[in-house]
Amino acid sequence: MSSTPLESYNEELSGVSYKEEITQEPRLSRRAKKRPTKQPKMKKTNVKVPFFHHFYLLVFSLIISLFSVVIPFFSDFANGFQSQNLYTGFMITQGQLPYTDLFATGGFLYYLTISLSYLLGSELWLLIVQIASFYISGIYLYKIVLSLSQKKGLAVTVTSIFYLLNVTLGFGGLYPIQLSFLFFLPAMWFLLNYFKGQTKDEGFIVYGVLCAFAILFDSRNLLFGLVALIVLSSYNLAHKYFARGFYQLLCLLFGLLLVFYTVGFLAFNMQVVVPYLQQTVVYPIVSLTTSLEALLYSFGFYFIFSLGSGVLLGVLLFPLLLRKGTKNQAIKWVFFLSLVLYFILVVLTKSFETYHVLPMIPFGLILTILVLNRHPDEVSVEEIARSRHRQQASTNSGFKGFSTLILKHLLVPILIMGYGLGLPIYHYLMDIPLYQEREMIANYIATNTSEDESIYVWDNVATIYQGSQRQSSSHLSLPLINTSDEVNQKRLEDELLQNKAKYFVLNNNLELPQLIKSTLDNHYQPISFDNIDHLTVYQLNP
Repeated sequence: MSSTPLESYNEELSGVSYKEEITQEPRLSRRAKKRPTKQPKMKKTNVKVPFFHHFYLLVFSLIISLFSVVIPFFSDFANGFQSQNLYTGFMITQGQLPYTDLFATGGFLYYLTISLSYLLGSELWLLIVQIASFYISGIYLYKIVLSLSQKKGLAVTVTSIFYLLNVTLGFGGLYPIQLSFLFFLPAMWFLLNYFKGQTKDEGFIVYGVLCAFAILFDSRNLLFGLVALIVLSSYNLAHKYFARGFYQLLCLLFGLLLVFYTVGFLAFNMQVVVPYLQQTVVYPIVSLTTSLEALLYSFGFYFIFSLGSGVLLGVLLFPLLLRKGTKNQAIKWVFFLSLVLYFILVVLTKSFETYHVLPMIPFGLILTILVLNRHPDEVSVEEIARSRHRQQASTNSGFKGFSTLILKHLLVPILIMGYGLGLPIYHYLMDIPLYQEREMIANYIATNTSEDESIYVWDNVATIYQGSQRQSSSHLSLPLINTSDEVNQKRLEDELLQNKAKYFVLNNNLELPQLIKSTLDNHYQPISFDNIDHLTVYQLNP
């Protein structure tokens, strides 16, 4: 007897294998549908720095710090910006305040860190902060490159050049941006992990804390924060993470406010909030050059300097990093836009100093090394785990990658680094008699003045202020620092006329404005010293 259609259907259904059954879409009951499904765990890439490389980064950090200007042997190598920052930190311990009593463009926490070292008894305590900054920033730069390239050799190469550029372009250390690397690069590492789907949204609280500390050491880090926020918002909108993006923003604001409110409370009690914002945020903008001729000279200098050091190469070849199928494009846009904006800011400055390039170094090196990563001369992390032979090859790949980058691609960085390192050495050798005269005059002023009397030093550096431990009669302690705009130039002249300094020290190689020269002729008399030819000391008439 033939089977009915229903029976034949049941027979066909019973013939379905178990494997085929589980591939069918299950029908959930109403109760099951209401149960919340667990989100899959995030797959994290294990990015570790080998012990040998940890040791390598620590040794390099120690070596760089040995060239710090707080070391007595290298104190005379300090330029005007470095010496003025040290002087500002010292004057905080004497009751003077940055931004109100002294014009300052560094971050609030930066000067507090310097003053804390003086309170502890010696500025050598700053070496610990500098070593920690270079060591930790080197670790996170290593992780960023390793995560993007999956090649340890490239990570060693980038960190090596990072340290070399810091010790040459930022000789003497203690620049605000260098100390802020302690927070700046961990923030970049978090952002990279987010774009790779390896962080939780609550982590933006920590990201906000890191950004806040970085900004309070150097306000220029605000530029990176704004670029990162724009790219992050665009990324969330493109992926339709509306609620998630809003939650991240709240976490970010909470992390920022957690630091800003704490530090802001201290700054508010010191009544430096308004001048702090004016001098660290507004002044660097309003003091930018507007002259076309100066702009062309500045562009040519910094373009050759940045391109020659390898910092700008990644920008010119950036389209190669956005080819179809490439990964991590969001973080690459953060690096690219930040580097371009920092370069524009540097070009618009009115001085030609190598340390202005320091904020561009991490972005530029990462982009450049990713472009050069197209050459198959490295061994990847996945290949390392396959055999001991390839592991040995990976150990040597760091030195191979470094030599390849320097000798084949970036031979000019040797000249750039030589210029950055040779310039302070040249100035030191040429001005050895001048350093001795500064020390003699500082001792004389310290002996013949009381602690509440002020002086003014028309010089390139603040050495005499530091040696005599006397306060400046003007908010602008040095005539060539932070006086590139007409407003501060006029302010300096007015304060020198109103606040009569007991002693006025003049570097004979620097030109005096006619108004200041007339004031010296009418109200001061020169003092003669034996064996002093490069400086002139004027004493206020009784």
